[in-house]
Amino acid sequence: MTQTPVSKSDRREYYREYRNRNKHKRKRVTVTLTIEEFGVFDRLAKTEHRSLPEQIKVLALAEISKTRPAPRELVETVNNTVRELRRIGNNVNQLTKRVHAESGLFFRKHLRYAPELLRKTIDELNRIENTVRESLNIFNK
Repeated sequence: MTQTPVSKSDRREYYREYRNRNKHKRKRVTVTLTIEEFGVFDRLAKTEHRSLPEQIKVLALAEISKTRPAPRELVETVNNTVRELRRIGNNVNQLTKRVHAESGLFFRKHLRYAPELLRKTIDELNRIENTVRESLNIFNK
């Protein structure tokens, strides 16, 4: 399937309408930087794996709130940790539901595995906690 080419005037009109529809949601700001300033922001953006506008925005908002912006790596680690904890919680809920649904038969049959399962769960939670602590230590240096 081939797409029909869109003329420049049609594209221009589309973007004009799009900006008019959404102008109350966002504001565009133009900033002029010296070559040196641009270099500083550009290097920092590349280090943090962010676009230049995103990096400038993160730094400006951090300055307003007087906090240090969290490195992208830390944000990803925290998000992954939250996902892992949700999965663990989901598994625990499923096990609980199954135990209640199958009454004592399932429970008595698999009770011998409970201590090992709990130990593995606690080990996994400790591993996740250590990962988060290491990330926070890197951030605070």
